[in-house]
Amino acid sequence: MYDVAVIGGGPGGCRAAELAARRGLKTVLFEREELGGVCLNYGCIPIKLLLHAARMYEALQLEAPQFGIDAEGFRWDFETLWKRKERTVARLRAALRQRLQAAAVELVNAEAAVESKLPGGFCIEAGGCRYEARQLIWAAGGKPHIPAIPGIAEALAAGFAVTPRELPAAVPPSLLILGGGAAGIELATFFRIAGSAVTIVEAGNTLGGRLDFRLAQFLTAALEKRGVKIHTANTIPRIGDGWAELADGSRLTASKLLITCGWEAAAAVPASPGVQVIGDAAGRRFLAPVAEWEAEAAIDRLCGISPERTQPVVARAIFAIPEVATAGMTLDEARKMDAAAYERRLPLTLSGRYMAEHPLENGFGVGVYSGAGELLGVHLAGSGAAELAGAFQINGRAVMPPHPSLSEFNRLLQAGES
Repeated sequence: MYDVAVIGGGPGGCRAAELAARRGLKTVLFEREELGGVCLNYGCIPIKLLLHAARMYEALQLEAPQFGIDAEGFRWDFETLWKRKERTVARLRAALRQRLQAAAVELVNAEAAVESKLPGGFCIEAGGCRYEARQLIWAAGGKPHIPAIPGIAEALAAGFAVTPRELPAAVPPSLLILGGGAAGIELATFFRIAGSAVTIVEAGNTLGGRLDFRLAQFLTAALEKRGVKIHTANTIPRIGDGWAELADGSRLTASKLLITCGWEAAAAVPASPGVQVIGDAAGRRFLAPVAEWEAEAAIDRLCGISPERTQPVVARAIFAIPEVATAGMTLDEARKMDAAAYERRLPLTLSGRYMAEHPLENGFGVGVYSGAGELLGVHLAGSGAAELAGAFQINGRAVMPPHPSLSEFNRLLQAGES
């Protein structure tokens, strides 16, 4: 019998399995697809690689002359870029597998189902075999939310509509993006710089979801400056072959429809009592570092370690070009608990390095403070914002850096992990 079974090999599941095994627990991890989950295989990592390429391309276009560089004759080679993306993802998957194997985690590449609750444990079926474990961690991940729009199922089946999991390997002449959250904004940025005519339709009043209004304005201005068309406070009630209808009855045509309408748990949690649910499967916050933190907390509980961990303030970033990042409260949120709360706004050009490296940007940072002067929130716009967001203490608590960022490396060094 195993001490711990983990179902789902995304960021949370892999972290739980590795930590359990390193603490001496006999551990088995089930993953039906590839290790790393959506984040590594389709989301955070590959999208950031594409954005890095777009950033370099645009820098040659716009910034190189500012630094005395004559950069003529450059062009896109999308076949090479896509091969680079696939090689990078494969390399990271291999490194993740090696970490798990080094920790003595048994890996089972098959879909797993909880058959029954046993006295003192669980019975799991996977790949035609049965496994018994004393403890079960459910980390089955999430999936794209597909809104109930007439015609959307047919559009997905025909390949006109795609999610980030099925990104086209060629840049479409025109792209309609349904949803103006992080993924929609990031992919709109890449595909527009790569040459697509891009339109975003967002049901909310602003892009970016729950953001300080100035960050939303910053993102909108950057996209519109590149020629991205944006329809906020709007919906798509009907989808056809190569077109989508707006709420006012007008039609938008496109080569592809990209659905980025948020995320939801991929599967129902088993009804068996005693199952610990972490990450996207819990349906709380769909962020890789949150899943890893919940994994660590779950293993602590299994090992009887107390007191309960205090979750850091969660930072999030939208890796547009330039990027934005946020952690903690907005001023409106702060004033609900402290009427004397206030804010300060400073330009990023107060950093000599920022001013030297980004002559075409106008980035800024906003700090939100209690009446007593304690920092309650930070809201950053400009290149480097994601790295800056992980450097603060907010309301006496550490900040969980955005993912993916170099700031995450600090935790590995501080924890002494191999």
